[in-house]
Amino acid sequence: MITLIEKILYPVILALILLLVEDLILESKILVCFLLFLNVRLIYNYRKVIPVFILFIFTSTYIIPYYYHFFLDYEVSFHSSFNNSFYLNKTLVIFSVFLVSVLGFTDKVTNYVYPKKRLKHISSDKFFYFFLTLAFLLGIMGLTGENMLGGSAYGSIEENRSPLFEYSLIFFIISSLFFDNKLIKKIMIAVFVSYMVIKDLIYGGRITSIMLLLLVYILFFEDIIKKKKVYITLVLGFLFMSVFSFIRSNPDLLLNGEVSFSDLYNHLVETNSNKRLVSNQGDVAQSSSRLMGFVTSGIISFDDRLESFIGFVISIFIPGYDYSDLTNLAGYKKESYTAGGGGLFPVYFYVWFSYLGVVFSGYLIAKIIHMFVSSTKNWVLLFSILVLVSFPRWFAYSPIIIFKMCGYVIPIYLVFKKIKKA
Repeated sequence: MITLIEKILYPVILALILLLVEDLILESKILVCFLLFLNVRLIYNYRKVIPVFILFIFTSTYIIPYYYHFFLDYEVSFHSSFNNSFYLNKTLVIFSVFLVSVLGFTDKVTNYVYPKKRLKHISSDKFFYFFLTLAFLLGIMGLTGENMLGGSAYGSIEENRSPLFEYSLIFFIISSLFFDNKLIKKIMIAVFVSYMVIKDLIYGGRITSIMLLLLVYILFFEDIIKKKKVYITLVLGFLFMSVFSFIRSNPDLLLNGEVSFSDLYNHLVETNSNKRLVSNQGDVAQSSSRLMGFVTSGIISFDDRLESFIGFVISIFIPGYDYSDLTNLAGYKKESYTAGGGGLFPVYFYVWFSYLGVVFSGYLIAKIIHMFVSSTKNWVLLFSILVLVSFPRWFAYSPIIIFKMCGYVIPIYLVFKKIKKA
């Protein structure tokens, strides 16, 4: 558990680092070490709650670009806008405040009961088939166009990927409330999961597959699979994703049977002689520093920041509608200040509400984790489970996922519940 002393001590340590260390590079190196420690502390605290454990394993990988930059003098991305030590340091500070806030608001974990056992299941075959059919339809319609089976690399194929593809998870998780041990239901679940994962992969995607597999684990297997097997699976999954990143860049080699073990080995262990990272984590670090640069240099004014937040809120309730160019901060002025896309979760809250927003973002995640760990209400569990499985989207791309894809499950479930009672 996180003790009261720790909750007081970590903010004090962060404040002392920022107040006493005058050299920017030295301060950044200390912050990298401090961030790593905070992540390890959270990983250890949630070692018995595997979905949260995986979340903080994931967040720890986004410290890597800062280590490479401040310790090894690497550039974090090919994109040059605000890609320097000054703005990367500012992003490091935001990252640190966020994790300190998560730790500070973390509740004690006692007698963790798997969500599968806390969800109140409902006996109804027709609703199971109805919601799973809706999930299938969204999976079919949400991703169309050219795929990598034609031999073209990911990034050059003309695909049509709609948010509907991932929104299928909303109806899938609701259908699980009506699941029982009937063979036909097991087969339908297996067919749906296989279809979604295979389709996602052949179109060059990865994130939807990760989200869905983690969702399946929470809903059906968390109480069955031993933790040691989960750890082994995580390592193997990381290796698979690394190999897949090579394959989706060179699908023709795989289709022609020309992929060799040496190609895969070199991809996994090759050194970067350019001293420039080529990774999602690096691009997100640069995109985050770009947003920090917009605020610091005045490219985004106070009024702009408020307008961005208003647009963000409106987009939750009116999907597809952009209140202004500032609604999507990751894409704002991208033609002038290039970026790899996305941005760290707490950086968005800094743009909107400065450091108070960063603290709130940490509070929000800590409370959602608490919901996941302890709630017995179906609608709360459905929401918190979706947040826990969609972390690759909201932490590294946009917080809108929490309020749209994850948030939408609440009214859908409550409306269904009211209809069923009528």
